[in-house]
Amino acid sequence: MGEEANEADCIIAFKRLSRVSAIQHNLISSWGVLATLTPDEFILFRETVGRDGVSGFQSIQYRVLEYKMGLKYRYVDFALPSGRTYNFDVFVNAETEEEGETLQAALAAPGIYDAVISYMARTLPSFGIADQRSGDYSVKHHKNPAVFRAWSHVYRNRMSAADLYQLGEKLIDLEDAFRKWRFAHLATVSRAIGSNAGTGGSSGLRYLQQAANQLIESPMYPELWDVRSEMFGRPQEFDLAAAGYTEK
Repeated sequence: MGEEANEADCIIAFKRLSRVSAIQHNLISSWGVLATLTPDEFILFRETVGRDGVSGFQSIQYRVLEYKMGLKYRYVDFALPSGRTYNFDVFVNAETEEEGETLQAALAAPGIYDAVISYMARTLPSFGIADQRSGDYSVKHHKNPAVFRAWSHVYRNRMSAADLYQLGEKLIDLEDAFRKWRFAHLATVSRAIGSNAGTGGSSGLRYLQQAANQLIESPMYPELWDVRSEMFGRPQEFDLAAAGYTEK
């Protein structure tokens, strides 16, 4: 994980994540501008968007951003109108060896949530949080019962665990804004081009629906969302197994 984080680093993280959230909300609002384009106007705009890796689907920088946030994958399954599934390797969009290496390095590196879990493991040792990934960060984080119990403790004792509580809320802000960005993207594309193929070669609306729903069905920071389910209901009735947790 590199250098270990400490409490002072959390203060810096709060500020930087707040800045990221402000940027995200600006990006979300930008879809409102594109939504003013009529289909014929969007055709003219689209003639320049899909060139030289400009579209989000083609963008190496965008893919690296997703990897740093914790959305790890290499292949995308497209559901075709015929009912068949097309498995696409996103590394194909790397036009140079350097871009391929950049993607591979970002995919293999720990994401922001991995760093937070590592910090929790040291600051809340009684919960027995262990790195179950064995150094393999190329796959998306899976639900960890020890991490869930630690977050549940933090949220129920937020005055004594203020740094982690604030960090948890900043992560929720991050993923929530990313969800909203994807749904705003979906709505804008639906209005502008309907169900046609996407600018960068994706299956268009079908792909965007899949991508938007993915973060609802399988969040990047699942324990933080499940804590909300637990706190809103009756804690003693929250079933870890039913929520998809497996005890190791």
